[in-house]
This record gives sequence, C-alpha cells and structure tokens, in this order.
Amino acid sequence: MNEQRLQNDAIPALDSNAGSRPGRVAPPWTPGTVEALAVLAAAFAVYVLLSRYLLVSPDTAVTVRNNVLFEADSGVRLRYLTDPGIAPASRLEFLQHPAFFLVWRPVGLLFTNLFGLVASTAQAQVLAAQTLVCGSAAAGSAFLFAMTRRRGGSRFEALLPVVLLTFATSTVLVVVPEHWAMAQGLMLAAFYVLTQPGRPGRRRVLTLGVLCALIAGTTVTNALFGLFVLVALAVAAGVRMPGRRVLAALAIAGLAVAIPAAWIMVQLPHVGGFLNMRLVEAPLSAAAYMVFGVAGPIVGPVPWESIARQRLVLSYEPVSFGMYLPLQWLGVVAWTLLLGACVWLAVRDRTTRWPAAFLMAWIGFNLVFHNLWGDEFFLYSPHWVWALLTLVMLGIGRLRLRFAVPLVAFIVIGQITTLLTIGDMLRQAPDPYIGEPESAAVGAVMPSGTVGHKPGVDVESGIGPYIATTLWPRVPVRRNAGLT
Repeated sequence: MNEQRLQNDAIPALDSNAGSRPGRVAPPWTPGTVEALAVLAAAFAVYVLLSRYLLVSPDTAVTVRNNVLFEADSGVRLRYLTDPGIAPASRLEFLQHPAFFLVWRPVGLLFTNLFGLVASTAQAQVLAAQTLVCGSAAAGSAFLFAMTRRRGGSRFEALLPVVLLTFATSTVLVVVPEHWAMAQGLMLAAFYVLTQPGRPGRRRVLTLGVLCALIAGTTVTNALFGLFVLVALAVAAGVRMPGRRVLAALAIAGLAVAIPAAWIMVQLPHVGGFLNMRLVEAPLSAAAYMVFGVAGPIVGPVPWESIARQRLVLSYEPVSFGMYLPLQWLGVVAWTLLLGACVWLAVRDRTTRWPAAFLMAWIGFNLVFHNLWGDEFFLYSPHWVWALLTLVMLGIGRLRLRFAVPLVAFIVIGQITTLLTIGDMLRQAPDPYIGEPESAAVGAVMPSGTVGHKPGVDVESGIGPYIATTLWPRVPVRRNAGLT
C-alpha cells in the first residue's frame, strides 16, 4: 500500500542481512499493546458466543460424547480439563499430549474451582473449559493483529486477517473443549517472537524454546515445529553453511524424529491404526485433500451428517467439493484470490520472503503428513490455519483496500454461512440436549473402551447433508466413498 514500507518493514528477523544488534528485543509495552489487548477481549467474546452457539454447554452431546464434531474428543477432554477424578486412559494418551495434562489441566481445574463459587459443578466445568480454549484462541488473534501493526499496517488492515481467523470453519474445533485452541495460540505466539526485529538474542531463543516445548507437549506431532524454528533462527542469525551440510543436518534431525515415530506407529496398534497412507495408495485423492486443506478450514462446505443409534456425527470424510453451497463457493473463490495475491507479494519482498517460506513449509508438511497419518483430515486443520492467515498478514498491507475489502467480505459471508449451517445441524439432531451424561459416554464412546477418535465409531450409515432451511431447502444426498 505504501512503498516506503519496503524500506522500513518491521519483520526483518528472518533476514540475515537485517544488521540489528544481537540480543536487542523490542520493548514489551508499545502503543499497539493496548490495541492488541482490546482485540484479545473482542475475539474472546466472539469465540465464547460461537462456542455457545455450537452447543458447548452442560449436558449436550458436544460436551458429553466424543466424535460429534469432526471426530473431536470434546467429551473426554472436557473432563480431563475440569474433573480432578478423571485420569488419562492410558500412558500412551499421556505421552501424546503431556502438556495437556501437566500444564492445561491445572489451569482448567483452577478455573473450575473459581467458577464453582458462583455456579453448579456442570456449569463451572463448561465455563472453565470455554475460558481456557477461547482465551488461548483469542491470544493467538491478538498476536496476529500485533504482527500486522508491527509491520506498519493500519488498524483496519490488521483486523482483516483476524476476522478471517475468527470466523474460519476450523473455529468449530477451536471453541470446543479440546487442545486445538492452545496449539493454535501457541504457534501464533511463537511466530510473533520469531519474527521480532533484529538478530535473535538469548532471551528470544529461550522464549522460543519454552513455546516450542509447550507446542510439542500439547500435541506431540507438532514436535517438528521446533525444528522449523531452529532452521529459521539459524537463518536469522546469519549462519552460513554449505548446502550439503544444511541438508545433512536436516536429514539427521528428520531421522531422529521419524525413526522413533515409525517404531511407535508399528508397535502400538492404537497409533498405527491411524495410518491412512492416502498419499501413497491414492495420490489423486491426496491431491484433492491437499486442496481442501487450503480452502476447507477457511470456508468449509456443508458437512456430512451421519446418525447411528439416534446420535449425530458431523464429518468432512470423505472430502467432497460438491457439498459447497453457492455462498460458500463465493467465499472459496475470494479466499483463493486473496491468498494467492498475498503469497505473491510476500515472496517478492526480500523482508517477508523468509517468513513466507517458513509458513509455506509448515503448511506443506502438515498437508503431506496428514495424507499419511490421521483419520478426519479436517480435525488437524488448526495446526496450519494460523499459518494461512499469517501469510495473508504478510501481504495484505501491499494490496489496495478496494481489492482486499470486498474479497474479505465475500469470504466472511461464506464462513458465516458454514458456521450457521453447522449450528443448525446440531440443533436438528435427535439428541442435542441429552440430559444426564450416559455412563458409557463419560470418557469415550468406543466399544473397546479406548479413548480417541477412531474412524467409523458410532457411524452405521449416512443420511446425507443437512442444508439450513433458512438458506436453501433440504436436499438429501447420500454419503459415498468417492470424491466429487
């Protein structure tokens, strides 16, 4: 927007020629801090409202059972966070999410005790979980806003990617009692610290170390995020190594992670059962999933609706582009144009080229990894949605507002259409409010007694998608196993 930003861009941290004094860190309190706190408060309020709209309240299917929304384990996670009498179902579950139990669970129990002073136990547990997940997501939104302002963007420009992040379809997963909100907020915080102006000093490296440890502990598959940060820090510090040595270091680090991970997947049936090998066995299908991974978490289609034993399950498996409504397609087209333009502008500019490369590498890794491992592809999207919106942040300041604002408006219309449709589908379910929790539903609903989101649980047959009657008449579409 203003060409002078190219000379005074505030994200040169990944530029080895930045020339700033090592160890110099921007002051923690700046004029933009109050604005960021205001964004945090506003985003928190919106996330809480969305959470309530999606029936995250006492004695609903979403908070009592697992696998209602895109295989999310919201029922058991709520109890892990807020019930001191519930322990991890197995050692493996603890090893998959150690920080969830060591860090987030104590916070959830503290909030539960505080809310318990003025509310019933069931209400206090839901309020505590909502406060934790919505607060984590809102903190991520504040960091995204602060990054735009630090680059010299106006308040209005800084709000555009925040709005898109807040109403993204992946928010459905972020506002339920799960670990996705914490992972998303932590990665946005880590990227904010990583892209501080100047070469990285000791304080920044230590901060990033703590954040990366929390990210890996929240979801163990995100342990590789620390490797990405390590490479970025080397670039930011001006490390000069021959290409072969860089490749060798990356190969050794990759094997150090891949070999134990492969052993765990082979030796432990619960983990190995999530291997889908789609990229190897059905590369064309994997390509469709990758396209969906860029568009669907931002503007998703109408999900499949499956019912078994009077229980609702919403899913995006298998991926079907034929499930998009006209307004959602409009949002997808607008999102494609906006993302493409912002990526192009970010890559062309020397000061944002390395941050953009970092984000695209992280997105690419996740798209490939979850075409090899995982059940519900959409379930893992909060791990990379933040990177998509951060790419938009890097380039949106150089777009003309008369081009960017209409695109954002069309995207938000598509996003709200999806959120309203999902909320309406939940309310039309046979059991949106189920009264007292069933004993079999406390923990997991799997017949085997294991906890997790195993493919196919409680899904006997598909009855087609429900399209909100306020937008279009109900159109029955049978669930199939192919891509359309």
